[in-house]
Amino acid sequence: MIELINGYYAGADSKQYIVGRPYVGKDQKTRFRDPHYFSTMTQAVKYLAARFLREKVAAKEITTLQEFLREAKRLREDFTRKLEELEV
Repeated sequence: MIELINGYYAGADSKQYIVGRPYVGKDQKTRFRDPHYFSTMTQAVKYLAARFLREKVAAKEITTLQEFLREAKRLREDFTRKLEELEV
């Protein structure tokens, strides 16, 4: 599994990337809470950036449009650097 942001991880099977918060089930297998599925890692990371911003707004950690835009820009720049190598 790959840690992405804010406790969210990505895993994969033979067809897709799976993103969510991991937990260990009763059978001792690691699973994801509220899993989301993507065909590319870039899609997965973009989804998480949007979700992360939404969670900050919901928690009232972001309360102005300026704060939202600043945080969105920071996330975009951070992930752009990380994802440049994925663009093949």
